[in-house]
Amino acid sequence: MRLDKVNSIKLSTRSVQWFSPLDIHFEMSAKENQKVVCFRHPLTGIKYTLYFQNAEFIEMPLGVDGNRSFYAAQTMYEIEPELPQGDTLQFNSSIQYTGTTEDRFNPTATSSIGIIGGADGPIAIFVSPAGEEKNVPRGIHGLLLHNCFAIPSFQKDDISHFVLEGINTKICDGKEYNFR
Repeated sequence: MRLDKVNSIKLSTRSVQWFSPLDIHFEMSAKENQKVVCFRHPLTGIKYTLYFQNAEFIEMPLGVDGNRSFYAAQTMYEIEPELPQGDTLQFNSSIQYTGTTEDRFNPTATSSIGIIGGADGPIAIFVSPAGEEKNVPRGIHGLLLHNCFAIPSFQKDDISHFVLEGINTKICDGKEYNFR
């Protein structure tokens, strides 16, 4: 078998991000309309202000009889100044639980529940006509709105616990190289 001569090669690289931990813990109660959290970017030293607003508390019944529930909270936030293109915040929205089962089949049961999505919350698509920036969702400070989830719980509580784990900083863009 004879192969043809290779005339061209294309090499594609993906963008590279660097995770910088922040480990910021804060709480937001059902009665709070707003919460302000500030942090300094660990690489650039720029001070950012997060304006959390419109917290929504969600109860999801579990099981056939619905005698247990899973509780979660989500909130929208604005960030000032805006993060550079490609940078994202990363929130912890997972839970670890060890408890007894109701039928006593297993003395301890362990489960992990996570809400999957980017640092800005679950995947969402906003479609707006080109050039019409007024259709982009904005918060009370006029900045773009982002979404995040609190740490879920199996106990109903009027206070939600949020953890801002860190910031993903885009180090370099993806590139394509064509060799002929």
